[in-house]
Amino acid sequence: MATKSSGSSGSMFLATGLSTVGSSGNVSLSSGDSLVGSAGSVTLTAGQSSAGPKGGSVVLSAGASLAGAGGDARVVSGAAQGALSSGGVVLLSADSLGEGGSSGLVDIGSGQSRGRSGSLRVVSGTSKASSSGDVDVASGASSGPGSGAVRVSSGSSSGDAGAVEVAAGSSTSAGSGGSLDLRSGSGAAGGAVRVIGGASAGSSAGGAVAIEAGGGAVDGGVLALSSGSGSTKGGSLELRAGSGSSEAGGNFSVASGTSGSDKSASGSVVVSSAQAEGSSGEVLLGSGDAGKESGSLKMVTGEGVARSGSVLLGAGKSAVGPGGDVSLISGTSSESSGGHLNLQGGASLSASSVGGGYARVQGG
Repeated sequence: MATKSSGSSGSMFLATGLSTVGSSGNVSLSSGDSLVGSAGSVTLTAGQSSAGPKGGSVVLSAGASLAGAGGDARVVSGAAQGALSSGGVVLLSADSLGEGGSSGLVDIGSGQSRGRSGSLRVVSGTSKASSSGDVDVASGASSGPGSGAVRVSSGSSSGDAGAVEVAAGSSTSAGSGGSLDLRSGSGAAGGAVRVIGGASAGSSAGGAVAIEAGGGAVDGGVLALSSGSGSTKGGSLELRAGSGSSEAGGNFSVASGTSGSDKSASGSVVVSSAQAEGSSGEVLLGSGDAGKESGSLKMVTGEGVARSGSVLLGAGKSAVGPGGDVSLISGTSSESSGGHLNLQGGASLSASSVGGGYARVQGG
């Protein structure tokens, strides 16, 4: 039974004896078993302080070894023996009951080492008959100005820094692989999702960002980039190359996929505005404005051994009103001559050819 003291209370030391040859003895603290009711609890509690700066600490520490590995520290809840029963819960928390105070920090980490430090694994248990358990990493909710952030980062290094890998599970049978969702929170204004490659401090290029759909035994996966819909106006979709401080900006390339090893046919590239009951949107292809010379706009089909592809410029048909116009207009100039407009059929480079192609202008 504990007694009161006007100064510091006495310490309690519980230990087995020293062994110089074999293993030292164990210390076991356990409550008794129960055949009908609940078994008793084992409580380890440090003393509270009424006026001092801090309450007492509870330290669970495994023993060190001068020659081999250190001892393990394990916190394991009780197993369930019943068919439909669940195992016990393991709860680590740092509470605060004071008004306006902050709850304590829960720090889980591997120890420091002169060699390689230990790994930290957070894994749910395996299951033989049902689904395995989930792993949830989330900050707490807040009724105040904002909830806490969740940060996952690898450590810095004077050499190559560690990677951060987020991967869904694979299926070892005929099931589907797990999905991977990156989604910002909703609110008065939706949160942003940013995927940014790392900057380079030296002469190397910045980190690349690669978004690629998975391959398949029959069809490859679809890669869909779409902006959000709105009650008044849909969001815009912008794909833009980076700018250069001393040289030209980056290129922007859109290309369809090739076929397999035979390369028999490549895919199509379709650029169009969406269908509409009223007026459909415009499709604008143009080079940017420039202080000196603006860039050219070229529409050229690829070369072919049997025959090269055709170029078709046509306006759409109309059911009631007039059909659309096709206008080819060269550029104007404020101080010099305007641009030329050339219509020319293709030449034939073969000596046995009948002749070059002709240029035809014909009304409807």
